Amino acid sequence: MGTLIMDSRKTVLTIILTVMWYLSVFFASQHVFAGTPIDSIQAELRSRDVDVRIAAVEKLRHRKDEETVDLLIAVAGNLREDWEVQVKAIQLLGEAKNPKALDLLLHIFNSHLRVWECPAIKSYTAFALSNFGGSPGVTDALTKGLHDPELLTREASIQALGIIRDEKALPSLVPLLQDKSVAVRLSVIKAVENIGDRRAIPALKIIVEDDSDEVVRNTAKVALTNLH
Repeated sequence: MGTLIMDSRKTVLTIILTVMWYLSVFFASQHVFAGTPIDSIQAELRSRDVDVRIAAVEKLRHRKDEETVDLLIAVAGNLREDWEVQVKAIQLLGEAKNPKALDLLLHIFNSHLRVWECPAIKSYTAFALSNFGGSPGVTDALTKGLHDPELLTREASIQALGIIRDEKALPSLVPLLQDKSVAVRLSVIKAVENIGDRRAIPALKIIVEDDSDEVVRNTAKVALTNLH
């Protein structure tokens, strides 16, 4: 009898805990979905204070509905907007992975307009594009970015190609193992390691034997081990 009572109490407790868990999930999800009304965010984006506009864009994080994506596209594509606000919008467009954002991201990355030549904008756009690997034009654009005058953009392009893991990029990456920048050489080693194409092994062996930087040599050794 005592055992039956104990079992009943355990069952009741389990039910109560289960109900409480579902209620907490329900109310938490209601809070997430409610968020800040889009009209309020649009009003904040008209503020003259750049920090207010940055905070407004941040409120759109984790929201992937079409209205949010359209607003982010409008912000990222606004040539009169501050670069910090644009960068935040570009970053969130990459996280949203909505295909309708791809044309704008490619346009920004390929553009020679002064407002979009900002290294930070180009770099964040490269990383945003890494979320669209396999889409037409992405690998080609990032491959062109390997020869950008700005070091920051070149590094971001290399790292993005490593994230995408498109073997078509390998012939363009391998020559950069001889780049004068240590940061570039390290980024290339990581990228070719991520791509995982064994055709990079001979070039990595040369780096292990001849590179002037110890960190680069050791990084290449690890990459060689993983490729083997």
